[in-house]
Amino acid sequence: MAATDLIDSYSAHLRQASASQRTIGDRRRILTVLDRDMPYGLDGASADELLAWLWRDGLSLGTRETYYGAMNSFFTWACRKGMLDWNPCDEIDRPKPGNRLPRPLTDAELAHILGNAAEPYRLWMTIAAYAGARCVEISRLHRDEVTAETTTLHGKGNKRRVVGTHPVLWEAVEQLPPGQIAAHDPRYISIRSAVYFRRTMNMPGVSLHRGRHWFGGQIQMLYKDLRVTQEALGHADPRTTAGYAIVTADRIREAVSLLPRLA
Repeated sequence: MAATDLIDSYSAHLRQASASQRTIGDRRRILTVLDRDMPYGLDGASADELLAWLWRDGLSLGTRETYYGAMNSFFTWACRKGMLDWNPCDEIDRPKPGNRLPRPLTDAELAHILGNAAEPYRLWMTIAAYAGARCVEISRLHRDEVTAETTTLHGKGNKRRVVGTHPVLWEAVEQLPPGQIAAHDPRYISIRSAVYFRRTMNMPGVSLHRGRHWFGGQIQMLYKDLRVTQEALGHADPRTTAGYAIVTADRIREAVSLLPRLA
């Protein structure tokens, strides 16, 4: 089977697994470029060739992580289906995650948006900040999935998680009609809201994802349990959640100040 046919079959597999169109498109592009750059094509690539391609100059660690994820997912799928007989990524160490610290909105920034933003941007930020929703989760949220008690979100890979409904969120959606709350693509929601906050509200650097970071930081600060924060945010890897503990560094200073003077 030609590499282009393999990529087509892999893309079909991703669609059947409910991957987003963005994920499918991004992985197709990565694999197509990889097939072009490998001396014997994607299906004939060696571990050394992939390693050299992955660690060439000019790529950020985040880009290398993304490329490795696409490569490894593809080769794992192809081997499981019997289309290839080995996974060269087994001989390549996964790029280690970078030190990505959350950048939450300040309370003042969030209050300004909730008090002054036009719809639907105010509603989208309310969902991000009071349910910890990603843009993909905002795009998939239906009115009947929000009750006064719980909010059901559908995230990456259509993974389902349930969070408690904050009164602020309930007040924002209670009177909405049945159906999809934000009938837009996740990329549209992300880009349009960032443009609105920057141009209309004069808040450069503000995004819906920073509202999600505010949610995680507040949960960690108030409840002080990383496992609770991990579940609330829907993180698969606890290392991702660990960064939210740094948000509460002021609480560490406060705790140190309470130590008794014994000398």
